Amino acid sequence: MCRATTKSQAKSRHQKSILFLIERSERYTFSGAGFDSCRGRQKMIFIATIGGLAALIFWGLSDYFGGKSSQNAGPHLTNIVIQFSSVIALLPIVLFSGIDFNFNLSFVVVMAIAALFTIAYVSFLKSLQIGPYGVAAPVANSYALITLIVSLLIFKTQISGLQLIALIIIIIGVIMLAIDKTTFHHKKIKGTTAYLAGIAAIFWGIGFALMDTVLGDFTWYQLFFLISLWMVIFGSIYYLKEHKKIPKKEELTTEKLREAWIAGILITVGSSIFFISLEKTLSVAVPAVIASASPLVTSFTAWVKEQERLSVYKRIGAVIIVIGLMLLNV
Repeated sequence: MCRATTKSQAKSRHQKSILFLIERSERYTFSGAGFDSCRGRQKMIFIATIGGLAALIFWGLSDYFGGKSSQNAGPHLTNIVIQFSSVIALLPIVLFSGIDFNFNLSFVVVMAIAALFTIAYVSFLKSLQIGPYGVAAPVANSYALITLIVSLLIFKTQISGLQLIALIIIIIGVIMLAIDKTTFHHKKIKGTTAYLAGIAAIFWGIGFALMDTVLGDFTWYQLFFLISLWMVIFGSIYYLKEHKKIPKKEELTTEKLREAWIAGILITVGSSIFFISLEKTLSVAVPAVIASASPLVTSFTAWVKEQERLSVYKRIGAVIIVIGLMLLNV
């Protein structure tokens, strides 16, 4: 999902996919019992840094392979396989630790989040399918901007001066990446990379804002598992709606979906290391700031593997977005 379940979503990526704790209004610091010694602080910072670097690399690579799979097998099948791989990976942990499947308000909210993330992740994969990666990844990952706006308007979250500056920086970067000859042509802009990545950012952003209301009801792996499971279900419904048929056998071959499985494994491993580092250090700031730069890994991989080139203007726009995202998580 990001970042969705798997970018959060997933990032989730958004989870990805999925960055379940990045948008939490509470910020922990390296202080208190257990952090008194200099060595203890250094150890916690080291663990947090490793968690952030793992997310940075694994999420960035996952987006690249997700885009490749979307080009080969289509965005809908790619989404289903990526989420299903997360379900398979987390199932032993959930079965061993247990999970509450009571149909309560929190469970309904999780279903709503999964539905939003499904739309977001499929839109993101469509934007990667069209390319360039260097435009799709930064714009879609700017969902933190939407999350903060929704939290500000609906949940009355307080915003700091630094966050306001970060919002302005992200908006400037998105404009620099999105503006081209189709931007002001309403008949052409639909279906463009910037448009689809923007849709992904909006739905991811709303989903992560809702996630803040249920974070206390689940452990990270329970939430990760439930959202991934529902994304498989909603993704299958979405596929049937769009294609009016079930996938053919030849469409489900390992060769066709190899990149999707790789993307699913990468995002699951990256998310797991990220959340474990949060639990070990009780700090979201350090790993979240580092992980925010994951679009640069996607862009760099596309530059190396696909010889993808962007204009200087758009490259600056991508870097500006990443800087804004990092400031937003400070």
